Amino acid sequence: MSVAEIIRCIGKVNHPSFKSWCDAGNLVYYTGKGPIEQLKLIVPCMTGFCAKDCAGVKGQIWLDFGKGKVHFQVVFKRLKESGFNGSVMVGCCAKGSSLADIAAGATRNREQLQKWFAEL
Repeated sequence: MSVAEIIRCIGKVNHPSFKSWCDAGNLVYYTGKGPIEQLKLIVPCMTGFCAKDCAGVKGQIWLDFGKGKVHFQVVFKRLKESGFNGSVMVGCCAKGSSLADIAAGATRNREQLQKWFAEL
């Protein structure tokens, strides 16, 4: 579903409690559109943000942040400039061959988020 479709549906419901989360990786995965431009449209309707990277349309999503097409530093800067103060959820991390590998990937993504947030 495109951002335009989501905004249209939110408008049809027309209730202040009916909002959306935005998933940057899904914007790339399903539409091929860059999240930065799409955020300008949907941020007034957002209550949360899913941090997930993506390599391209229908591409790999099991990535460390910064390895795909989502430019998170700019995304978070734009969210802050727009007054967004909702939750940020980690959507995925790099796959691993063990639980320790997966936990290390999740830790890398959390630490990267902390670094980017500290820079804002």
